[in-house]
Amino acid sequence: MKISIKMLCNKRIYIARLCRMAALAAAFLLAASLSCRAAESNAPITILPITILIVGDSLSTAYGILPEQSWVNLLARDFETAGRNINIANDSINGDTTASGVVRLPDALNRIRPHWVIIELGGNDGLRGVLPQVIEQNLREMVRITRNANAKPILFGMKLPPNYGAYADNFEKVYHRVAADTATPLLPFFIKGIEADRSMFLPDGIHPNA
Repeated sequence: MKISIKMLCNKRIYIARLCRMAALAAAFLLAASLSCRAAESNAPITILPITILIVGDSLSTAYGILPEQSWVNLLARDFETAGRNINIANDSINGDTTASGVVRLPDALNRIRPHWVIIELGGNDGLRGVLPQVIEQNLREMVRITRNANAKPILFGMKLPPNYGAYADNFEKVYHRVAADTATPLLPFFIKGIEADRSMFLPDGIHPNA
C-alpha cells in the first residue's frame, strides 16, 4: 500500500488533534475530580493573616492615655469589627528618632515578619532640630531595609509648629520627597484635623488625648 505525502500529513494532523483532545479531556477529568473531593471534604478555606508592624514614637505608644485608647488599638479593633484578618504589632518607643529606627528595624522585621511596615518617626528629630538631610537619609534607609525584608513600607508624615520657621517647611518636605522618590504610600500629616484644637491634646500640647 502506497502512502502519499498528503496522506502522511493528514495522518499526523489527525493524531495531533487526538492528542490535544485527550489532553483536554484529562485536564477536565482532573479538575472535576479535585472539585468533587473539595465538595465532599467541606474543608474551610483558610485566609492567612496580614501582619502590620508599626515602628513609631510616643504618638503610637498611648503616651499619657490608656493603652486601649491608643490609635493603634482602635485600628486593630476596627479591623476586627470589619472581619479583616489583620494583626498589628506595635514596636513603638517613647522619644524614638529616625536614627534609632534604622538601628532597631532589622531586629523587629526578623522577629515579627510583617507584610506592611508603618514608619511613624521623625517628630522627635524635628523638635530637636536634627538636619532635614539626616532625617531624610534615615527614612530612606528604613524604606530600603523594609523592602529588603520583603515587606511594604508606609510613611506617616508630621508637621512642626509655625514658630520653627523655614525649618518646619523643610522638615515637612522630607516626607513628600522620600515618598515620591521611593514610591512609598504617605499619610502626609499624621494628626491632621485635630492639630488646631487644643482640647484634643494633653497639657503638653504635643500628644493627642483619648
